[in-house]
Amino acid sequence: ERQQIILEDSSIVLLEPGSNFLFSSKYNQSEREVFLEGKAIFRVKNLPAVFKIHLNDKLVVETNVGDFVIDSFMDDSTISLTSLNSYLHVEDKESKIELSPEASVSFIVASRSFHMVKNDPIRAVEWKDGILNVQGSTLHELFGEIGRWYNKKIVYNGKLPSKKAEGSLP
Repeated sequence: ERQQIILEDSSIVLLEPGSNFLFSSKYNQSEREVFLEGKAIFRVKNLPAVFKIHLNDKLVVETNVGDFVIDSFMDDSTISLTSLNSYLHVEDKESKIELSPEASVSFIVASRSFHMVKNDPIRAVEWKDGILNVQGSTLHELFGEIGRWYNKKIVYNGKLPSKKAEGSLP
């Protein structure tokens, strides 16, 4: 089930099923630091203090204001970020990147590298309306996503074919 969290500074976080979101009891308008493992839409309220998101001990995302989507499940091979209207500063231990409004980036976990991707911002937020768009997903990613949506574990005996999924599910 999707969850909406309204933080003390009036920022809003909409979590996809299966996501974990943590923030300190000290979170306030001057100390805005959160932790995400999963997928979320963020609507960050404009305040002088930086809004900082830690992703799976791999990336840190910072911004002051705006709307964006992060897909950062622990077992996925990539972490995806789509800025809807915000400027994002994204960094790992070795490199960093600045993301402009309506831009998307994938972070490949194995190689610790950033890759700019062409992404439809509307597709990035379709899940909030109950649509699971799996276009271009690997079967491993597809099974993980369906499992999170329906709170089930999908097991495939053998090696998964290297096929890409097409379409969307209601």
